[in-house]
Amino acid sequence: MRQLPTALEQHLAGGATTLCWCWKLIDAKGVSLGFTDHDEALAFDGVVFAASTGFAGTEIHSSLGLNVDNLDVAGALQSDSLEEQDVQAGRFDDALVELWLVNWRDPAQRLPVA
Repeated sequence: MRQLPTALEQHLAGGATTLCWCWKLIDAKGVSLGFTDHDEALAFDGVVFAASTGFAGTEIHSSLGLNVDNLDVAGALQSDSLEEQDVQAGRFDDALVELWLVNWRDPAQRLPVA
C-alpha cells in the first residue's frame, strides 16, 4: 500500500488545500513535456509544467493502495511544444503519461497518481 508523503498528508489534513494536477508526457525518444491545470507554470524533477494547456481531469476513483481504477481527461491539449506534424507522424503514439497531484504552493509536496 502506498503512503502519502508526510508533508502532503499534513497539507491535506489542514482543511484548505492548494492542489492541482500535473501531467508529464514522455515520447518514444524520452523527451518529457509537462502540463498542469494550474493557472501558473510549475517545475519539478527538471520539467516545467506549462499552465493553461486545455487539459481538465475528472474525478479519479481509486481503491485499496491508492491504485487508480479509472481516470478521464477531457479537453484539447494546446501547447507551443506540440507540433501538428509530430502528432501526425506518431511521435506520441504509445507515449508514457505520468499524473501527479501537486501542492502548487510547494511542488515538493506531490504524489504520483498514475
